[in-house]
Amino acid sequence: FIILLQNKFTMLFIIVPVHNGLTSTIKMISSLENQSYHNYNLVIVNDGSTDQTEHYFKEKIKSRIVVLKGDGSLFWGGGINLGLEYVRSVCKDDDIVAFANNDVEFLNDTIINILEEIVKEPNAIYHSLVIDANRISHGSGSKIICWPLYITKFPLRGIPVNNICNLDKIAVDTASARFLIFHHNMLDIVPYIDTDNFIQYGGDDDFILSFKEKGINTYIVPRSLCVLDTKITGANWRNILSFKEFWNSLFSIKSPNCLKIKYRFGKKHCSKLVFPLFCCSITVKTILIHWRVFLPFK
Repeated sequence: FIILLQNKFTMLFIIVPVHNGLTSTIKMISSLENQSYHNYNLVIVNDGSTDQTEHYFKEKIKSRIVVLKGDGSLFWGGGINLGLEYVRSVCKDDDIVAFANNDVEFLNDTIINILEEIVKEPNAIYHSLVIDANRISHGSGSKIICWPLYITKFPLRGIPVNNICNLDKIAVDTASARFLIFHHNMLDIVPYIDTDNFIQYGGDDDFILSFKEKGINTYIVPRSLCVLDTKITGANWRNILSFKEFWNSLFSIKSPNCLKIKYRFGKKHCSKLVFPLFCCSITVKTILIHWRVFLPFK
């Protein structure tokens, strides 16, 4: 069956934007090399790393790895788009495209299990089920239950993977892009990450929701697993320990708390009628999740 799949698809291009984090990148590459599916090329977008990333790829470059270079201003969205420009220039009719982060490692059948779903329904977007080191499922994607209050539901989050890995694919409205995969023809529908509005955070959710608004489904595939290193993954609410850090995070494009980015997301995707309520709701939610920083004694 693996041979049949490798004959079915010409090539899988995996785009990975990186800025430092060489140790994590090496682990991610090693996990790919251990995959049962080998018909892939890895497109590393090195966006101005100041560690040994550039030196490593000059010394250790392999035939299936392409390295593209940024100056540090690309961020996640620009890195993905630079990778997409390269893929568009070389891809063929049956090629598959994936976005991945360097803070994940792939289990042996991660790619095979998700490609099986693409064979069944090629006109869709797919995401692996992200788990932590304790094999508890993470937030791979969400369903939007209520736009005005921006109430979302993360299917399967917090459940031991042994209880859910045999479930069928689950439809979601947004996805994290830690391992997002689709037929390259999907880029004719949504060609790039919207970096005018979402250069770092929000670009993955916007990308997926843009497909949904054009009638294209996105699914989490529970039997396709990747392990997230929660100790080194990007900024999140657990990293913010003081009111000053919280306040600064509300205005920084390097933070998932950035209110300007959240408002842009709502303005683009929810109706004008409920947009003011969306802004109020998302602001309150951002404050409440950081309630610890308002305590006088911690």
